[in-house]
Amino acid sequence: VIKTPSYVVSPGAGDDYRCFVVDLEHAGTEYLTGLSVTPGDKRVVHHVVLFHAKGAAAAEAKARDKADPDAGYTCFGDAGVEAGIIGGWAPGTAVARYPADSGIPLDGSGVVIVQMHFYPGLQPTEDSTTIGLSLAESVTYPARIGGSADRQLAVAPGQTQATSSIAWNLYGGTSTVHGVFPHMHKRGTRLRFDLVNDKGRT
Repeated sequence: VIKTPSYVVSPGAGDDYRCFVVDLEHAGTEYLTGLSVTPGDKRVVHHVVLFHAKGAAAAEAKARDKADPDAGYTCFGDAGVEAGIIGGWAPGTAVARYPADSGIPLDGSGVVIVQMHFYPGLQPTEDSTTIGLSLAESVTYPARIGGSADRQLAVAPGQTQATSSIAWNLYGGTSTVHGVFPHMHKRGTRLRFDLVNDKGRT
């Protein structure tokens, strides 16, 4: 179990994206097979994304945390450092259990970066969120969560519609896709996914 430090969400400040850095307590590599998220105050927690960073990226995240006078540091879209997504939560999400015999490797020398999207209330609200991590010493199928985004998409003033297309290659060898999770901020209205094989068929 890990827990984010106490953070006070200020009223009327608009969406607040905050990253908190939490040390892992195991040695070596273990595999994340499931997780649960319990917000400290559901009234202000919009969603949570978990990242894993190690080495220089973990050190950079800690430096950002230390440089910010409040707990954590400001971030939007990702962790602000090189880090892989390991899970997420939104209201209504049950305990997440990854497919049987699979798990995401977590280097114990690294850190978990908890990105919180807070939506302020009418008065200062304190939150400290608890996250349960289910870990295994080994799995048959090491897994990962991949992400793809068009960060260069530009919408001109007055433009009523804009489209973007991204091609993303699966990892080498044989891969099993267990699911997709579309997500857009602010203006997105529609997403479509096509799985294309080596013969160009969908």
